[in-house]
Amino acid sequence: MVSGQRVLVVNGQSETEEVLKAILEPRGIQIDRLQGEYNHAVHAGSANDSPHLVVVHEKSIDAPVATHSNTAKHQNIPRVIIGSAVMPPALERNQHYLQHPFQYSELIQAIEQLLK
Repeated sequence: MVSGQRVLVVNGQSETEEVLKAILEPRGIQIDRLQGEYNHAVHAGSANDSPHLVVVHEKSIDAPVATHSNTAKHQNIPRVIIGSAVMPPALERNQHYLQHPFQYSELIQAIEQLLK
């Protein structure tokens, strides 16, 4: 992982943000949280503000906002998708699925793998 990277947590509990901040911010990784739509969150701001990884809490993998971004500019941002439905194997190399309920150790491991 490279310090100065940014992880954006979309939806989910504030506890997720707190745990990620406690573990990853000392390593130089900025953690931000947004309640709202994934595409809006990723497209907001300049290219310099774009996250290096997005953690999306979804109720179902069928939600189109979780599985892809609509522009080429952001299509390669890695994503960890957390959902309550049974998750299929990752459809893209830069996606990791966790079934809710999840362990924070699994989430940290997924983030570390995708940020390498």
